Amino acid sequence: MTQTAPALTVATLMTAIRAVSREARRLHRLRADADERDEDRVIAIEDELMANATAAAELRGHYEALQRQSDNLPLYHKLLD
Repeated sequence: MTQTAPALTVATLMTAIRAVSREARRLHRLRADADERDEDRVIAIEDELMANATAAAELRGHYEALQRQSDNLPLYHKLLD
């Protein structure tokens, strides 16, 4: 038996998009400042960046699907800080 996940509200989805965007910027700064000799740290940051990018893509897909059904949601790129 497959259960369906409860739907997110538009406000929650928009908040998640903004939070993931802020986290991506933070991770990019960490990666830029990381000491290349600390290979474990660099790998950990890059793993987080990949997970963040996946989350951002999924959230964008959900948002754009909702946006196609509505005439009053802002464009996706306007949600990004």
